[in-house]
Amino acid sequence: MYQIRDLESYAEMLAVRQLQQEIWGFDDASLGLYPPVLKTAATNGGVVLGAFDEQTGQMVGFLFSFIGR
Repeated sequence: MYQIRDLESYAEMLAVRQLQQEIWGFDDASLGLYPPVLKTAATNGGVVLGAFDEQTGQMVGFLFSFIGR
């Protein structure tokens, strides 16, 4: 089973970046979403969610969305 919840801390936002780099196979460490961008989006109407394996507590997926005008 998995738990999906809002992400709030810098550590959680950093985990999104690390997971993104792992999943998409980024060789360049500068690629991926930066935690301050995720945090800013989350506090200004965007959505940053994490999917966690309930047995291990490890983040296994994420969702990032923001409103564009």
